[in-house]
Amino acid sequence: MIKHPERRERWILIGVFLAVVLPAMIGFGLTGAPILVVFAMPSVVALALTAVSPHRRAIAAGLGIRRTSPGSVGVAVAAAIVPIAVGVLVLVACRLDHLPPVTQWLLPIGAWHVLSGIRQGVFEEIGWRGFLQPQLSALLDVRKAVVFTGLAWAVFHYGLIIGDGPPNGLSLWLYLPIFTATLVAVSVYAGYLRQLTGSVGPAVALHAANNIAGGYADQLLISVTHPAMAELLGDTVGLACWLVPALWAWPRLRRIDSSNPGKTVERTGNS
Repeated sequence: MIKHPERRERWILIGVFLAVVLPAMIGFGLTGAPILVVFAMPSVVALALTAVSPHRRAIAAGLGIRRTSPGSVGVAVAAAIVPIAVGVLVLVACRLDHLPPVTQWLLPIGAWHVLSGIRQGVFEEIGWRGFLQPQLSALLDVRKAVVFTGLAWAVFHYGLIIGDGPPNGLSLWLYLPIFTATLVAVSVYAGYLRQLTGSVGPAVALHAANNIAGGYADQLLISVTHPAMAELLGDTVGLACWLVPALWAWPRLRRIDSSNPGKTVERTGNS
């Protein structure tokens, strides 16, 4: 029988993961030091910790690196695209941005942009939803786990946001709370898909689709006036859209948690 880590080891794994990933990414965002990129990849750190753990078989099995149904991937992709599409429509309706002629909608965003979106989905989600969420879920109830994972995920980006400045000149103190709340909401829904399917695949698909579609929308929209106001409105609409699936998933997360017969055993580390 596969032995699971004890509580103490899980907390150590979580602490080391966060102590490496968060400072490295924040440092990279503020300084641009290339050497920090390796330590800022959640998947790399998660796999390294898995490899050195005496319970590597149990941790590796829990990473969720397995096939999942096309339907769950499709739902994840749709969930990522809808908030972006609604935000575009609202900005155009409010005349803060406008769309080019339909003939110019097929923008050549490039294979590199698509591959970059997929790469970021894989590099981040194996760490966040594959490693951190299950480790927290074994110690806490799953709803706390997905919220804490979302908060860590948001802090992970702070260095880039502070270093580059919020987009379109929006105030940092307006942007950060909306950004943080949005990533927590996304984490609740992505975490629900992770718990439901047992696979990290839907979270990877959601993350990649969000990056690809968001980059496409940024290229497609033509700013008219007040770019900071447009950014604030678009981000607020995005948060509102993400709150809908997050609130839908919230009670279902508890039911998944309570219906898992092995959860209590796994928390004790005696399975």
